[in-house]
Amino acid sequence: MVETEENSDQNEERSTEITVLNNISNAPILHSLQRVNVQKQWKSLKFFWDFNTSCKHCDYVHLNSSSNAQRSKCCLNGRALEEPFPQLKELPPWMLHYATNRIQHMGRNSVSYNSVLCCAATGVENNEGGGFETIHGDHAVRLHGRTYHFLTTSTGNAGLNFFTFDNLANCTAYATTTLNNAERGYQRIIPAFLTNIFQELKTYNSICQECEQIGHFAQDYMHSNTTVNALATINVATSYLDVAQITSDNATGNRIITFQRKGQRYANSIDCTDSMWEPFIYPLLFFHAERGWGADIRHTLRYTDYLIARLLCPEKINKDGRKVTLRVPNQSFDKFLRPIVRQLTLPDAYNSQEDDAYKYYTDVFGRELCASSDYCQIIRATLKLFCTELRNITQINGFDEFCAHMVYKLQTDPMEQIAQYIKSYIQSRRENDEPEEEIETALEEIASFHIGQNQEKGRILLIPTNRFQLMSRLSQTYLVDSISRAIDYRLRFHR
Repeated sequence: MVETEENSDQNEERSTEITVLNNISNAPILHSLQRVNVQKQWKSLKFFWDFNTSCKHCDYVHLNSSSNAQRSKCCLNGRALEEPFPQLKELPPWMLHYATNRIQHMGRNSVSYNSVLCCAATGVENNEGGGFETIHGDHAVRLHGRTYHFLTTSTGNAGLNFFTFDNLANCTAYATTTLNNAERGYQRIIPAFLTNIFQELKTYNSICQECEQIGHFAQDYMHSNTTVNALATINVATSYLDVAQITSDNATGNRIITFQRKGQRYANSIDCTDSMWEPFIYPLLFFHAERGWGADIRHTLRYTDYLIARLLCPEKINKDGRKVTLRVPNQSFDKFLRPIVRQLTLPDAYNSQEDDAYKYYTDVFGRELCASSDYCQIIRATLKLFCTELRNITQINGFDEFCAHMVYKLQTDPMEQIAQYIKSYIQSRRENDEPEEEIETALEEIASFHIGQNQEKGRILLIPTNRFQLMSRLSQTYLVDSISRAIDYRLRFHR
């Protein structure tokens, strides 16, 4: 009996297993080993600037793939063009000239000029000794930790010292000896540029003017008044800074002025919600000491929206008595202009003739680029102007005859034949062992990449821009610093 019961139990278990297996086999398959071809629509990596539909408020040019939400960020649908969004005044003549016509120098070295002329110091808190990390490469700054800003005394090597005592000589000496690399022959600071920017800051920047005013007060009142009376007289007349104390250096006898921010909670630090945070630290970007984002507008304007619009929105300048959008040659246009300018001027980093020539040809060719929306017609007009302007000017053998034939062909021949004519002219010069001229590069670039149905490179054009994009290295530092500021702001108000 026992064996029979055991056998019956085993049979029941087997039947149960079979039933379970049958149920599993009839159930839907959740995981299949078979390969299934899924056709997923990937976004194209070919992005183009949508020049035909630039922003109707500020003229900013977006990528063709930008959504409507992304297209509204450049100027916040026009809100960035008026108060309460902090408005910037036009850059003064020399600064605007260096930013637009010396873009290769100022774009790379603007951070060096700013570090010498700023009226507040920057510190980095990273528990590793402080300071920005050593960098290798083209980026401007690498940050590990958080930044903070404070006012130094008048003995520091920055704007507070140089503007307080009107000491351009010391400013130039410090900048050229510490920032220029004489061994490699590379100059981050050109003394003539620094002098002009320094003088314009004294003329237009109210913070720099106040520093100079404090310096005069310190020299005059300390001789005839007690320290308490002198400080009270100085602080009544200032708007941005208070003088905490004035002492004398025992070795040199020079005045040492200790500054603090007027109305600030802490003695010499600049708060992250201070609307003067930006002009104190970045005088080249906020040249007239215009207020930036601060606690007074934080409820109506989010900091992230402000920062994006500040970096993207093109600015307006006065030209021929009217307000126009600031535009500069893009990379393709610059590659076309530079050989022309170098052909006609001597290679000299300080040559004002080169600046004037670049500005002249930017304006001349720029008018042709803006005259039509048909790019084929633009290139035809540009080549005609090229031949007209440079004929009888260069010393290139046979170039004048080439220009004369080009002007005639541009009136009758299709663009493909014109491109072939340019290539054959350059090829014949090479076969005859003629000296290679840079100006041929500009012609060859147009013939190879800007004529025909399929353009292989970006258009030659003037692009809307602003000072933040022109002084790119300084803007990289500004962006990293602003992100650290945003974190400090969030920690303070959203604990």
